[in-house]
Amino acid sequence: MLPPKFNLNNLDDEIRDLVININRIPGIYTDTTCEGHVWKECSVWPAKDGWIHLNIPKGKYENLIPNLNQFFFSHPNFELTHHEYTHDKDLPIHYMIGANLPQHHFEGKDLYSMFTTELQEDYIRYCEEWKRTKINPGWKRLNYLVIDYIKLNVTKDLNSLPFIEEGEAPRPFMMCRA
Repeated sequence: MLPPKFNLNNLDDEIRDLVININRIPGIYTDTTCEGHVWKECSVWPAKDGWIHLNIPKGKYENLIPNLNQFFFSHPNFELTHHEYTHDKDLPIHYMIGANLPQHHFEGKDLYSMFTTELQEDYIRYCEEWKRTKINPGWKRLNYLVIDYIKLNVTKDLNSLPFIEEGEAPRPFMMCRA
């Protein structure tokens, strides 16, 4: 679940519903999120990949990731990585869903800064189109898969599942907000 009194306006628009629905699954929670951004004003990092970090309790919802894997196989601009903490058996399995924008670094060199102004503008347009046609629809598709998973494995009444903890003090939570 999201921390108490969490402001949903702090979530990026394209991933808001997905983050809410992931946090509806009892015991699963997200840490940090970002839909991915393109900035023409930031010459150092004009395209930033998106991500959602989530934690799944060990031994629970073991069929969630296999259900989502088909999406990752058919959407090469998305990836799923995981880290299982071996030093503490009670810690959840940590996953990161990444949404990759076209890269502007090669072998440690910032190619974008070497581009002419015209090439930089072309790169920005290309990344904006990539985000609009590949990344944003991918986040939406993942949300539909999570909703289907919940309805088949948790409850058919999606809205009966809370996604924000009750209480006063929020636990630390980081997100991207461009």
